[in-house]
Amino acid sequence: AARLVGLDVCGVDLVIQDISEPITSGGVIEVNASPGLRMHHFPSSGKPRQVGEAVVDAIFPPAAPSRIPIISITGTNGKTTVTRMIGHVLSGTGLCVGMTTTDGVYVGGEQVVEGDTTGPQSAQVVLSDPIVDVAVLETARGGILRRGLGYDWSDIGVLTNISDDHVGQDGIESVEDVLYIKSLVAERVKEGGTLILNADDEHLAKLMECERVNRVPKKVVYFAINEDNPLVKSHLQSGGTAYFMRNRGLIECEGDTQRTIADISMLPVVMNGAADFQVANLLAAIAACRVFGVEQGMLLKSLISFSSCANNPGRANLYRLNGGHVMVDYGHNTEAFHAICRMTSNWSDRQVTGIVTVPGDRDDALIDRAARAAAQGFSKVIVREDHDLRGRKRGDVANIFCRAIREVSPATDCEVIFDEVEALRLAVNRMVKGEVIVVFYEKLQPIQEALQELAAQPVVALPPAPVPQPPKAPAQERMNAAKARLLRPRRRLLPAVPPA
Repeated sequence: AARLVGLDVCGVDLVIQDISEPITSGGVIEVNASPGLRMHHFPSSGKPRQVGEAVVDAIFPPAAPSRIPIISITGTNGKTTVTRMIGHVLSGTGLCVGMTTTDGVYVGGEQVVEGDTTGPQSAQVVLSDPIVDVAVLETARGGILRRGLGYDWSDIGVLTNISDDHVGQDGIESVEDVLYIKSLVAERVKEGGTLILNADDEHLAKLMECERVNRVPKKVVYFAINEDNPLVKSHLQSGGTAYFMRNRGLIECEGDTQRTIADISMLPVVMNGAADFQVANLLAAIAACRVFGVEQGMLLKSLISFSSCANNPGRANLYRLNGGHVMVDYGHNTEAFHAICRMTSNWSDRQVTGIVTVPGDRDDALIDRAARAAAQGFSKVIVREDHDLRGRKRGDVANIFCRAIREVSPATDCEVIFDEVEALRLAVNRMVKGEVIVVFYEKLQPIQEALQELAAQPVVALPPAPVPQPPKAPAQERMNAAKARLLRPRRRLLPAVPPA
């Protein structure tokens, strides 16, 4: 009866002549989801029974683990992608993954909550679900500030990078304040757990000098794009573990022992090497999965199957459309624009248009810097604004953006179209052959619906630009040249002179 109803703990009420005999008459009249325990512990007659103890032992058997592993990921940029990568890999091992991200809570691959779910309440949704085997939690600044972490200790903590994105909000006055908040994830890695840090980030490179982070003994693993990073080299010399890229290979190194995990040409998310920012995300995810114990072959198989549009919606998703391409990304700060613009700099043979903005609650100086970063990577800029102005007036952000772009790059065409979908449609209508439009969105669904209406097709990477061919000569000129070649005297090969 309990199994049919699906309850782990319940009270079953019977009408029966003799409880010691099989049920031949009478039967179950109630399955109580919230049974009382007092009558068993303190019966009006008969022997007391320790039902509460039996219930606890049934749920948490003696010597059995009573916790699930927790992997917590934070940082300024890349944390959603890293979270999704880790969740994808661990799901491939057969585990039921509970995952919190900026677009929802997922349990076993099914979205159970929609929205920006990176705070402690979302973590509790995952941690209270009995079918979850491992929790992979994107952990954002806002949730930490308002309500804390949502867990006590993690087994693995990952910090991707730190920048000044939120300076001016919630009393944050400097990038050091941002670091202080997000370093709580590092501080709450349990004793014997592992903290994974980006050695290329100047703030995270010094994090282990912080006394409160060092208070609990833990293993530290670093990742960096280049193996020549000084911190990585000294860490390896002391027998530590690090992950880095050498040529096009992603390398795992522990002391003197090295192994190649993958070649980036095998991984769709890197877009044939154009998306260098994805290399850092991959290294962070690989480090976390290897620390968790994922075997190398399974890890590689999962990363090969991880594609942007299918598994990482809204993050550097590329579509073929109207003789050109559209890229959809969630970037909304200076470092995100720099990362995308580094990629667009590889497309010097293509016109690249950016549809950009920054949330209204950012400081004017941050908006100005983001605009200057955008001006470096886009030949044409359309400035939009979020529907949620976050305390500003309509046009405030756009005015700061356009003014900064015109100062740093007067030749860059800059116009304002407030609505992101309208801006995308106009840019597509004006698209020239081979052009790439990069749209940084506020809400993903309207952009996806617009692309679907426009019959956009997801692709892994841009194809090589066509090599311009020299113009053909007129037909008569080609005929005369051919005749000249036929009439040209041929060289006669003389027989070899035998040696004397």
